[in-house]
Amino acid sequence: FLLFSHRFLRYTTPLWLISLFVSNVFLLNSNLVYCLYLQLIFYFLAALGLVLERANHRVYSPFLIPFYFCMVNCAALLALVKNILGKTDMLWEKAR
Repeated sequence: FLLFSHRFLRYTTPLWLISLFVSNVFLLNSNLVYCLYLQLIFYFLAALGLVLERANHRVYSPFLIPFYFCMVNCAALLALVKNILGKTDMLWEKAR
């Protein structure tokens, strides 16, 4: 169960993040609008981390943590979409 749930959650995290964003948009007229603000601030920090990463590769910044989190989840979403569309061109081969 732990292995399945860990893999399932890891591969579907981008879908959960998208659904979280959509559900936060529906909370605009409630007291929980701060959840949307926090999520937008996180994505802004990730964009700032992208700018800092492109400007100087050797600088360490706390903005790189949200950037890498978003980058990994964007790659997972792209892989999930490619897999669903059947456009995967690489196969895993066992090491003997």
